[in-house]
Amino acid sequence: MRFKNFSLKKPGINFPHSARAKKKVWYALGAFILLLFLWGISALGAFRPFLFNIPQITGWPGTERTYLLLFQNNTELRPTGGFITAYALLNFKNGIPSGLSFYDVYSQIDDHPYVSPPYPLDVLLEKDSKTYNILQFFHLTYPDINPNGMFAINFSVLEDLVNLYGPFKIGKQELTKENLFESLENNVSDIDRHNVNALNTRKDIIKEFGQIVLRKMVLNPWKWRSLSELIVQE
Repeated sequence: MRFKNFSLKKPGINFPHSARAKKKVWYALGAFILLLFLWGISALGAFRPFLFNIPQITGWPGTERTYLLLFQNNTELRPTGGFITAYALLNFKNGIPSGLSFYDVYSQIDDHPYVSPPYPLDVLLEKDSKTYNILQFFHLTYPDINPNGMFAINFSVLEDLVNLYGPFKIGKQELTKENLFESLENNVSDIDRHNVNALNTRKDIIKEFGQIVLRKMVLNPWKWRSLSELIVQE
C-alpha cells in the first residue's frame, strides 16, 4: 500500500525555517510584550505606587476575594460621608473580577432582634447603647458572607466617572454629569409607594448604571491613565 505525500502548509503561506528567521519572530514578539507592559505601567499613572498591592487586593491564582461597596449620597451627610443608598458585592476569583451584584439598602432585610442605636442617639431615643458597625448589620442578612474589605463610594465619584466615560444611555434617558443626580433621584422617588413591586425595583437603574460603568472601565484601556488619576484623587 502506498501513501501520497502531504503537507500541512497552505498555498501562499511561507513558514520561516531558518534559525535567523525564528529569532527575528521571537525578538519581535518579545519587543511587543515589553512595549505592552511599559504602556500598561504608564497607563496606571498616579496609581503606580499601588501596583504591588494589586495582587493582595484582587487575590492570587487559587484564591477568592469579596468586597462590600457602599454607595453614599454625600449630599445627605452621614458620619461615613453620606447616606448609604445602595450597596454591591464585588467578587474576584484567581485574581480576576468574577461578579458584581447591586442591592437596594431597603431590600432583602431579614427579621432580627432589635439593635440599639449608638450614643448619642440612644440617649435621644432613651435606649441602651450597643457598639456596632456596618459589617455587623450586613452579617445579620448575610451570615455566610465575610467580605475581605469595604469601600465607600460617594455620589460625586459617580458623577466624575460619567464625565470621563459618558454620556450614558439607559432606556430613554441620557445621563450626564450635570443631570445624573436629578435623574437618579427622580427614578427612585417618582413612584407609587403603595406598589410593593415598584418600591422593590425603584433602584434597578443603579444596577444598570453600575454595569455600564464597569464595562466602560474595562473596555477603554486608553482612558486607564485618566481613570487612575481620578481614583487616586477621590
